[in-house]
Amino acid sequence: MGMYPHVNRIPTETGTNRRQILGRDLHDPKSMFCKAIGFVVIGSFACTLILLAIPRWDIAAYLALAIWAFARAYYFAFYVIERYVDPNYRFDGIVSAIRHLRKLRQDTFRNGPDRS
Repeated sequence: MGMYPHVNRIPTETGTNRRQILGRDLHDPKSMFCKAIGFVVIGSFACTLILLAIPRWDIAAYLALAIWAFARAYYFAFYVIERYVDPNYRFDGIVSAIRHLRKLRQDTFRNGPDRS
């Protein structure tokens, strides 16, 4: 059924589904590698433009720090939480991860910490 089973169930005005419009999940390793290279190229280009507009070492350091921090947050949201916090839950985006963490926190406050 794939990682986003709910996407197939949302019809569009033309009668096609979003999966057909947005494309399928990537399964081919070469396509995934090309997509990763694309992200690196886009990020590098954006950083280059920022540093050309404001060529200062402190701005370069802030950019490097922001990139590192967001990469770690992404890793936490999509690897650590799924592997260690709640192995039964699969996230489909940052908003889903935030909602799930809020729900876990509320459940912990209501029921006390899980001691199993």
